[in-house]
Amino acid sequence: MHYFDRNYERGIDWYRSRFVDARPEELIFDATPSYMYRPEATKRMAHDLPGARILISLRNPIDRAYSQY
Repeated sequence: MHYFDRNYERGIDWYRSRFVDARPEELIFDATPSYMYRPEATKRMAHDLPGARILISLRNPIDRAYSQY
């Protein structure tokens, strides 16, 4: 989605509208790897979603490249 780094100007309502179909018992997430190395993204997440839990999954880069191929 790249909300917190590329689409922040669209506003938090735009971001939340991406998850309107989720049921209350479902876990929802935004999988945008570039958030990890964009300082403005992490600051924006902390400000807009203070209670969010962040999960980062790292892979061996060679295994990831092979898998993508």
